[in-house]
Amino acid sequence: MGRQNDDHFQGHWPTCVQCLENMRSEQTLGSYMFENVAFHLLRKRVPRYTPATLTAWYNSESPVHTARACTVTITAMNPAPIKLKFEKVYLPCVLMAKKRYVGFMYETPDETEPTFDAKDIETVRRDGVPAQAKMTETCFKILFRTQNLSEVKNYCYKMWSKILRNRISLQDFIFAKEVRMGTYSDKVPPPLGVAVAARRILQDESDEPQYGERHRAR
Repeated sequence: MGRQNDDHFQGHWPTCVQCLENMRSEQTLGSYMFENVAFHLLRKRVPRYTPATLTAWYNSESPVHTARACTVTITAMNPAPIKLKFEKVYLPCVLMAKKRYVGFMYETPDETEPTFDAKDIETVRRDGVPAQAKMTETCFKILFRTQNLSEVKNYCYKMWSKILRNRISLQDFIFAKEVRMGTYSDKVPPPLGVAVAARRILQDESDEPQYGERHRAR
């Protein structure tokens, strides 16, 4: 393959070298790779992948291959220098709202086991209890792997039964809330974290919490 490419470019190689030298003297680039030089010289993108490679990616069962094929295709549809950058793929996933989502994440084509990734939902937020976070994460994993809501319901029944029989650690029901003393209204009851902090101050005046410090409450 290498010999064939050498024979193919043997007559054009001096021209390619001359183009590169001209680019170095005419314009300063951050990179003199073929794709970057071709873009600045021709003002259009030169396909980096062959049609056969893109077709194989489209037909592949790997979500990363499909996403990369879409990335190349969408980039070619936009005027230069707009370029769509591939980062990661979520399959399956649940989009709850803007910047609030959860799913199985793939970053490379070689990944056979995805990574569970969540943004700003109960599994990663700190304003709930660990029991809630653990149950929510497990429910999502069961849903993603089985696509069966009955399996999720059975798991929830099982965990609720354990809670009612006191078979869950008490540590899983302790949460920590930020306390900002002096900023709460007297017209409504304060949050539980404030009540805990107030009790600690009554016991020891020097134990006043720092602004924004988290206090554990049951």
